[in-house]
Amino acid sequence: MTKFELDLLKEFSDDGCGDDCFDEIGMLVGMRMRGYFQDAEDDETIDELIERYEECISRQ
Repeated sequence: MTKFELDLLKEFSDDGCGDDCFDEIGMLVGMRMRGYFQDAEDDETIDELIERYEECISRQ
């Protein structure tokens, strides 16, 4: 998990997509196909991912 991934998720959340599941946002699915968000689950919401990513980055 990278700060870039977290920042991108926060942008989607700020745009009102925080309750959307990861697999509902085509751009994020496309980013995963390019190597980003490898541990994101399809049914996790954007806000859930942000929380998990923040925890992970704070431990680094």
